[in-house]
Amino acid sequence: MGPMAKYLLIIVLLLAGALNARDVNVQGVAASDADVARLTAQIEPAFSIVEKETGLSDDEGLTLIVAGGSKGFAELAARDGVGMNAEGVLGYAMPGARKIVLNMSGIRERQMEPIGVLRHEIAHLVMGASLRVAHQLWFEEGVAQYVESMALNELRESAGATPFVDFEGLDDLNAALREEARAGAAYIEAREVIRLIVETYGDRAFRKLMQALAGGEGPFAKAFETATEQALSEFDALWLKDYKARANDRTASFFRSEE
Repeated sequence: MGPMAKYLLIIVLLLAGALNARDVNVQGVAASDADVARLTAQIEPAFSIVEKETGLSDDEGLTLIVAGGSKGFAELAARDGVGMNAEGVLGYAMPGARKIVLNMSGIRERQMEPIGVLRHEIAHLVMGASLRVAHQLWFEEGVAQYVESMALNELRESAGATPFVDFEGLDDLNAALREEARAGAAYIEAREVIRLIVETYGDRAFRKLMQALAGGEGPFAKAFETATEQALSEFDALWLKDYKARANDRTASFFRSEE
């Protein structure tokens, strides 16, 4: 291959990369240029982590709005029709609109790592765009928490959660995610549920479940049993036993530390 042909090949490859690049629109609303630039650089790595952990690929466009203040974030949430106490929320995703909004003030106040929150919301975006089977909130939030996988954020969440919250099963965990008094502990435990699925049945089974949900192979309980070869009700009992054992370990550790 001659020099001219090599240059033409490089140009073609560069053009192909540009054509295949995701359409990304990043906006800062009273946010620092440094925060906006850092998060912009982490968008593609975050999508890659979601694909690595779940097997779900996504190459569609994205609008990311980085709000520097909680008041501005609350105004954006109200404009988007997001029904929540927005000032206490770290971010939200709107899969239909291909939009993510982050609350930098809330993230800083809780001393969280913004990149982890970005991963979390991109996981919601990808699942919202990909999954075709109705699934419970514990699964949705658990996967987003699992994908986030930031040690600092897990530590901060654990420190802020109410310890020793009792759950009666996955349905109760689902209800707890909507209750202010139990939500902190429930969000942490939702991640542990997904970890238990992966540890018990393997990463391959977890990916098989995600692909079944993306392919519309429902309902959820049937897809779960097909992927893991165990009934969801049996896993419910397995998780509850595991949760209570971990709670007992924490209680024992607490009393030992007081001696």
